[in-house]
Amino acid sequence: MKSLKIVTTAVLLLLILATLSITYYRQTSSLSFIVFGDSGTGNDHQKNLANLINVEEASFALHTGDIAYPCGTSERYVEKFEKIYSDLLERAPIYPSPGNHDYKCDSLASYLNYFEGKGRFYSFDVENAHFISLDSNIVDEEQLNWLEEDLSKSEAPIKVAFFHHPPYSSGSLHGGSVTVQENLVPLFEKYGVDLVFSGHEHNYERIEVGDPVYIVTGGGGGNSVYPFGEPLPYSKTRLQEYHFVRVFIEGCEANLAVVRANGELFDQVTYKVCED
Repeated sequence: MKSLKIVTTAVLLLLILATLSITYYRQTSSLSFIVFGDSGTGNDHQKNLANLINVEEASFALHTGDIAYPCGTSERYVEKFEKIYSDLLERAPIYPSPGNHDYKCDSLASYLNYFEGKGRFYSFDVENAHFISLDSNIVDEEQLNWLEEDLSKSEAPIKVAFFHHPPYSSGSLHGGSVTVQENLVPLFEKYGVDLVFSGHEHNYERIEVGDPVYIVTGGGGGNSVYPFGEPLPYSKTRLQEYHFVRVFIEGCEANLAVVRANGELFDQVTYKVCED
């Protein structure tokens, strides 16, 4: 009778635990992904870089916007995104964020239709990391309220945000977005976002303004790469070339490397992004 009581209690405990929504993040988790943006021309620069992207052994990719030029339509998303990255898409998803050119044709209607279910902004978890895709074209109250709620609820030890307009950039064509600096950056700092990826400037730059680390990666295949102005005091390194970023997270260490169009690596760096 005593053993039956113990078994019954154990079964009840398991049933109770099964009904609870519990997320356990393993600090020993590992994941790999790539990041790129400003790609959608369909030109040789995009296709040559896509040859490297398509053979990456990544679990998924993040896109920092401008998925189709000169503006986003369903036909262009097929021709300049789906077909060009078809080999990668067969085995790994590419998570989008909207760029200004994705807005231009029809105020984002084609983007929202093609990337059905994503919306202007959304989030997802992979292993021990929480990823947030944002719309930096229109930083409105709806998005800010959603972002604060999303970040406040996430218990993931690693947080990564990606979107189009960089808060900080020494690029001479666009530079940093004051709107993003004033509205998104305070929330990143408040809730401990670790890595922030953006595009818009067709170049690469790694910037450290305390936490998080800001990466501009807009060299995915635009019609040209953009020059730099005077470097920001917190700019660590810059590259005026087509490229994408490779990220490997092992436990609490994030290893980043830029892959140039010739396949050579640039700016290999490691950050501790959570506590062991």
